[in-house]
Amino acid sequence: MSEKEESAGGEQDDVSFLRTGDIICLTCLVTSQKEGAGGESERVCLATEGFGNRMCTLENVSDRDCPPDISSCSLYIENALSVRALQEMMSADGGNIGGNAGGGTTTATNTSSNDATTSKGGGGHKTLLYGHAVQLRHVQSLMYLACLSSCSSNDKLAFDVGVQEGSEEGESSWWTIHPASKQRSEGEKVRAGDDVILVSVATERYLHMTNVAEDALIGGRLGYMVIASFHQTLWNVTSLSSGSVRIRNMGHLFGNDVLRLFHGNDECLTIPENWSEYPLHNLIIYEGGPAVTQARSLWRIELIRTKWHGALVGYEQPFRIRHITTGRYLGVVEGMNEKLVQLLHRDRATYQNSAFVLCPNKDPKKQMLVDEKEEEGMGQATIRYGETNAFIRHVEREVWLTYQTSEVTRKGIGKVEEKKAIAHSEGHMDDCYTFFMALSEESMSARVIRKCSAVLNRFLKGIEGLQTDGNESRDWRRVDLNEVLMLMRDLIDYFAQPEEQLDFESRQNPMEALPNFASLIGIRNQLMWEEISTYLYLLVAAMIKGNHSNCAQFAALLRLDWLFGRLGRRQKS
Repeated sequence: MSEKEESAGGEQDDVSFLRTGDIICLTCLVTSQKEGAGGESERVCLATEGFGNRMCTLENVSDRDCPPDISSCSLYIENALSVRALQEMMSADGGNIGGNAGGGTTTATNTSSNDATTSKGGGGHKTLLYGHAVQLRHVQSLMYLACLSSCSSNDKLAFDVGVQEGSEEGESSWWTIHPASKQRSEGEKVRAGDDVILVSVATERYLHMTNVAEDALIGGRLGYMVIASFHQTLWNVTSLSSGSVRIRNMGHLFGNDVLRLFHGNDECLTIPENWSEYPLHNLIIYEGGPAVTQARSLWRIELIRTKWHGALVGYEQPFRIRHITTGRYLGVVEGMNEKLVQLLHRDRATYQNSAFVLCPNKDPKKQMLVDEKEEEGMGQATIRYGETNAFIRHVEREVWLTYQTSEVTRKGIGKVEEKKAIAHSEGHMDDCYTFFMALSEESMSARVIRKCSAVLNRFLKGIEGLQTDGNESRDWRRVDLNEVLMLMRDLIDYFAQPEEQLDFESRQNPMEALPNFASLIGIRNQLMWEEISTYLYLLVAAMIKGNHSNCAQFAALLRLDWLFGRLGRRQKS
């Protein structure tokens, strides 16, 4: 009996107190900018992308009918230690306190275990204490939340806040955590859901949310930015996932996992290679063969809640299914005479259109009511990868995700059978799905594809608008040239060969991911990529011609040799 009580107490601590290895997001309240809101407050979340953009922004998480990108808001608590211990380590290591900078986001290794006691049953996960310093690692990019040296706000005493590679940049990636309530005091455990104040160790400035000048807004984003300044902001530490619970339940489906939905043993839910947003081409199909290894068959399960967004997924829990490479959401909408299954833009992905649940069977007598209240904690392990079969039901329309078989003619192949995803009140007996988790390299490649597509399409539309409407073009004003430049730099780094001094395994992982990029994007897009490589030569020439500043940048022979060598090697491969 005592062992059970101890185990239950340990599990309760896992979700009540914050520990290293947990995944959180930082939220705060801002005044709504919507028309007719009347100055009401809405909750926003600190977010960043890492790839193509290092700066932190704010993501609205208040509107249930406008799905937030919680994956861009997820922060992994990597290290926690006292300020004194941090200073001693800084002195001893000369500012290089990398921790487990090479580690993933599903383990909780902590290099400063001599500083704090490991709580009972925590499995090496240290409990956060007020007054201590923490390192927060962005889950999606594996970069660290940091106080940057730049300043892009009107407050000239402030610094930008973003993410940076590695944790070797001295104290810039460390933050001390302090209670915002008088009910908490220094030295106490930090509870999930507490309001806190974060202070940069390097600059002694607060993590702060501030307004952005209207003329500085780009891409229609919220009119706020995140900086480190002498002004305070109260941040709510919202728990997304418990690291110790994840470790104990490895192999089970969690919220925010990237996966493939297999139907049978040889086909999965995907989109056609010629998919587009136009209604005739906005289809979801079942396909086997190469599609089961390509990025177009990757999806993310997103629980419709912010708190415990990364909890274990069970039956009758409402969630959205997001397509990774397009960034759109699987939804069911009313057509002329039928319910259509389509990928919906974020603006159309309302709860009514895009909420689904998993069911163990189709027996109407055994169907439970969907509980829309936010559950506390991580839930129960229910869906196991590769083993559990489950049906997918649309919440509002009360229809099943099923298929319709038809004969289509494909160029160069002839007539073939195609399975199109549809929504039906009854469906088929074999409508169940099996879940297979994607590799981290696949997930990363898919995000690169989506980011490149979004930024470059916006850039091309902006150039077209610039030619027709000049500087006042709406499309041109949506273009962030700094983001385009950062994307190009990150792409070069992404395709770079690993350094010679790295060990075999560290070199092998990215080298395996690069050939996968071609298979992930498909043959059609691979040809397009070769065309883009050709245009890169023209782009370099256009940048240099008649521009003294750019010409000086490329004047060094080593730079030119490196650049054209890189482009040439990529074309040959």
